[in-house]
Amino acid sequence: MTTSKIIGAGLEDVGVPGRNFLRNALTSCTDPLKAIEEFQLENGILLPSLRPMLPLLDLHGVRRLDFHTSVLEVRDRELYNDTDTEVKRQIWKDNQSLFGDEVSPLLSQYIKEKETVLFDHLNLTNLFFTPSPKVRRQGEVVQTLAHMIGNSVKLYDMVLQFLRTLFLRTRNIHYCTLRAELLMALHDLEVQDIISVDPCHKFTWCLDACIREKNVDIKRSRELQDNTILILLLRMLALGLSAWVMIDSQEFKEPKLDSQILTKFLPALMSLMVDDQVRALNSKLPPDERESAITIIEHSGPPPDACQAFVQESSVTSILAMYYTLHSARSKDRVGLMRILGTLANCHNDRAFEDPFLHSLVSLLIHWSDEFAAEDFSTVIFDEFFFAGLGRDNVPKHLLKLVWYIYPKLPTNRLHTLIKALQPTSQHNETVRRLYESLLERIGSQQEPAVVPTNMDHLDSPLLSVPTPASL
Repeated sequence: MTTSKIIGAGLEDVGVPGRNFLRNALTSCTDPLKAIEEFQLENGILLPSLRPMLPLLDLHGVRRLDFHTSVLEVRDRELYNDTDTEVKRQIWKDNQSLFGDEVSPLLSQYIKEKETVLFDHLNLTNLFFTPSPKVRRQGEVVQTLAHMIGNSVKLYDMVLQFLRTLFLRTRNIHYCTLRAELLMALHDLEVQDIISVDPCHKFTWCLDACIREKNVDIKRSRELQDNTILILLLRMLALGLSAWVMIDSQEFKEPKLDSQILTKFLPALMSLMVDDQVRALNSKLPPDERESAITIIEHSGPPPDACQAFVQESSVTSILAMYYTLHSARSKDRVGLMRILGTLANCHNDRAFEDPFLHSLVSLLIHWSDEFAAEDFSTVIFDEFFFAGLGRDNVPKHLLKLVWYIYPKLPTNRLHTLIKALQPTSQHNETVRRLYESLLERIGSQQEPAVVPTNMDHLDSPLLSVPTPASL
């Protein structure tokens, strides 16, 4: 049986004109050439932009049968799967939907990996910010995407378009992280065709170096923007926090930095830091009960009004206060932590209830288990902060992880209050339900408390360390 018979056989059975239709048309027409042309127009590939190119195939002696057969071969999934990546890139360039089908599972895998680290209640060492930026971009998803893109600017632009669309749709900041990691992975591979045209390359490269070295020197400061380092860092922070609004509105204009952040909020925040230092210094001096009491009272009161007001009104000040809170928790500064944490419950746009911050905070609080026996400490941690965010889907996951490790130290009444507050509703997903049931089972069986690493080196992350400006 010839190829032509195989191609034409059975078409009439499924309502498609085939050999018999063409035979009848040729025997009953007055102009066979016109009949063949009409048959080709009606039954060829219905793509208007393709028709002007068909005569070019004729000039090269490519038969229509060969052309249509090649189209069918392209649609053969097994043949496509066996094709080398270099060949697939050529296909992807002209088929965005097919490329999207290949990329989509990778993006989903990336988000799932991030959320697994954030929400895994058994994970105490491989924390979200533990890996350095260079290690993070060696991950499977980032490296696979870089390999798929190769040196194709068109495919790189497609991936960025996918990331922008998903970020707009979900507001999930992990897509922004992936964008930066992918760019730096291509930088490591020295893909000049792409990094030379990406306007974010130099900016991202400089920030990567500053994070790696934990230092913003004058040279890099000028490379990023000719400005004083403090103003520069605040402007970059404001820019990043406005990313979603800028992409959504398509108005790529740097947001104006409120001058009162410099003149009022930062001095208020610095006063808290000075209080912390005074208390720390006082604890090292020879005991003098009266003087010690005065010092503690003078440097342990509520945070300044400016702190509380600006945290409610600005995402920039919220982020600064959040990182100061993590610094207090890492330094085991009980008073400093209790002074500021309650203020974060009213953060602008609920910034303090986002997963990366809660993940880092809980990882630090787990090492404070003995403090939870004190009612004043539990009141701040639970009543003033965590309970304020329980209405959000993600907060119970982080609070359940905290309780998983510190419940043996909790007073009975406090534990009952937490168990009742954390009881899942119909709106909670299966993950929360399973974790809640596991916690109840653990408490009821009086198992040994979960082991908490005594070494806290894993909490020292290059991504959480505040870069130290070079002296002017």
